[in-house]
Amino acid sequence: MPTIFEKGRLLGPEFARYIYKGAGGTRDMNLAGYKHAIVGIVKGTEVKKVEFHSYTFEKTVALDETKKTLMVNLWVAVVVSVTTVDNEIYEGCGEANLEELKMKRTENNLVRIAESRARKRAYAQALGISPEDFFADKQKKSRMEDIDTPMCDLDDGEEDKTAPAEPKEEKKKLSLDDLS
Repeated sequence: MPTIFEKGRLLGPEFARYIYKGAGGTRDMNLAGYKHAIVGIVKGTEVKKVEFHSYTFEKTVALDETKKTLMVNLWVAVVVSVTTVDNEIYEGCGEANLEELKMKRTENNLVRIAESRARKRAYAQALGISPEDFFADKQKKSRMEDIDTPMCDLDDGEEDKTAPAEPKEEKKKLSLDDLS
């Protein structure tokens, strides 16, 4: 697939005001930066799904550790679809929950925050941007994992012609009698 966004632009002054440093040394760009980057590349976005879930949990009272309070938390997940000018479709999911947002005093913006996270992820996929693209030194790895990267080398379907094939040793299967 051809590159539709020149990632080197992220390191220049054009995007400097949008990029922030996150926890653990990761870097990302705010939604305004992604919106700036998609101009002319994305022709439309759509909220595909919004799901609400609530769950209960026990919380220990700060002044008396023997007392517990039953709490209810609300969690929302939003899926956003992005369509590029080449009619490629990308989706991103964003989540937020009330307990997380109470600390920031933004709990009234639950759906908006989940939607913003989903949009950022969908835009990043469409643009081909990964967390490592925000570092000048590409050898420096971010703590975020790219879920699309295989954990091992995948063969291309061809046999390795450099080494002769060795017979595979069959492993003896364990039975319950072997464990005692």
